[in-house]
Amino acid sequence: MMWLEQQVSLYSTHSDNTGRPATFREILLTEFKKDMPTLTSLRQLDKTDPDYRAKKTTLKNKLQCYTPAALLASKAKGDLKEIQRSCIMQLDFDYNDIYEYDVEEIKQAIFSLSFIGFCGLSCGGDAFYALALIAEPEKLQQYAEHCFDVLLKYGVRADTSKGKKVENLRYLSYDENMLIREQPEPLRIKHFKPQEAPKKYNAGITIQKQFKGTNSLVNKGLQMVQEAQVGNRFPTVQKVAYTLGGLNDKSILGAIEQTINNSSQYSGEETKYVKCANDCFNAGATSPLRFDYRQFTIPETAKKPATEPLIIHSTLPEGKQVAPIAPAYHFEQPKPGEWDQEIKELENYFASITLPHHVVLNSCTTITNVPNFIASHFASLNANPGKRTFLPFLNRLQELRHHIEKFNKKTTQCHF
Repeated sequence: MMWLEQQVSLYSTHSDNTGRPATFREILLTEFKKDMPTLTSLRQLDKTDPDYRAKKTTLKNKLQCYTPAALLASKAKGDLKEIQRSCIMQLDFDYNDIYEYDVEEIKQAIFSLSFIGFCGLSCGGDAFYALALIAEPEKLQQYAEHCFDVLLKYGVRADTSKGKKVENLRYLSYDENMLIREQPEPLRIKHFKPQEAPKKYNAGITIQKQFKGTNSLVNKGLQMVQEAQVGNRFPTVQKVAYTLGGLNDKSILGAIEQTINNSSQYSGEETKYVKCANDCFNAGATSPLRFDYRQFTIPETAKKPATEPLIIHSTLPEGKQVAPIAPAYHFEQPKPGEWDQEIKELENYFASITLPHHVVLNSCTTITNVPNFIASHFASLNANPGKRTFLPFLNRLQELRHHIEKFNKKTTQCHF
């Protein structure tokens, strides 16, 4: 049977737990028409509006959605019932992960993979998703994790919170430039990456006054996530995930996710906070902030937690040193008060040269549209002056300048 004729579950809204059977052909080519007024309103929202997130959530709650991986009798939490799997795996590419690319170019790049049957814009219109045909739907999670790893090696980050479970939803959307392949070649993975034995971290430990090694830092962070209260959940998850991401240990991310899933204050919103943890952890892994663990304290209402970054050397329980994450280039980090001058110098530099359109910055990063890359980074920096969370934006601009200067120097030294 052609994949477009396979049936999956279509839901009136994300709160609908029973839904009805519908083919991919119906969902992708006809059913979305019912949601066009909502999709149009959603894509016309002003992202600078202080109420943007609330308005976005309200509109998305009206959209139909479906489970690409399966036809389900029930998707209710604690009562998941499968009827059959569909051989389709979704790959979601969030705006925050692909904003440096031209969305149409990256859509074409993903669609060039022979196992991709569909690529189209997501409901917000500024990101996209793909539907992949897999040979072994019973191994959905392994296939998804394998694809996440491979794509990341090529500089494209997929949303790791979607695609691994049959109950993962997709909102109906519309793309006038959708890409459809009626007969994709099924992806068959013969050798999966060996899974490392997870390291166990106790989220319910009692924090001691003296901390020793990485485990204490991890346990302290997990306790912060576990004890975060409504109104402080997002900043707590963001801070802990970003900080622990600097240890470059994926098992720690698993421990954060487990803590979120097991803590009652996140009930019903686990997916949202797990995604937040994934995004911040990955950001911390690429440009980590290393905190003095003695200042990594549980926030109090009358006391703002210290976040002054200090480089520390931690020792693992086995006595092995944590390997430092070495950046491709080392830049002296400006103090918050010096950012304006540094940004001004970079703006003057880029304005004074002829910019290349395409740059391979390093083995993991390819910039397909340099002018857009520079403009978006300056916009983020100017909107968040002195905020250390946005220091990676400044670092990437410094690295781009270094790369261009190095390339130009080599070019002027060539003799023919």
